[in-house]
Amino acid sequence: MNYFERDFYVDFIVQFKDGSIGLFDTKSGITAKDAGPRAEGLQRYIKEQNKKGKKLWGGIAIFVNGTWRYNNNEKYEYNPNDLLSWEVLKI
Repeated sequence: MNYFERDFYVDFIVQFKDGSIGLFDTKSGITAKDAGPRAEGLQRYIKEQNKKGKKLWGGIAIFVNGTWRYNNNEKYEYNPNDLLSWEVLKI
């Protein structure tokens, strides 16, 4: 499958007490399943900006079983039955 670059804007930008900035794009269901290009593009952006001295982190975020989880892997995978590679968002 060929992909092309498009701009997109994350849903939430959060500055934490430690000065880091979280970038989160919320998804659920089919939109979480199809979020691969956005997720991978966001991780590339975070990596590039952190090389320039920024303190960014985040990724695609989902709300499941009363908990927010986010995927910050360079290669995005979504399986609603196996979220072990997704980080729990602790605030």
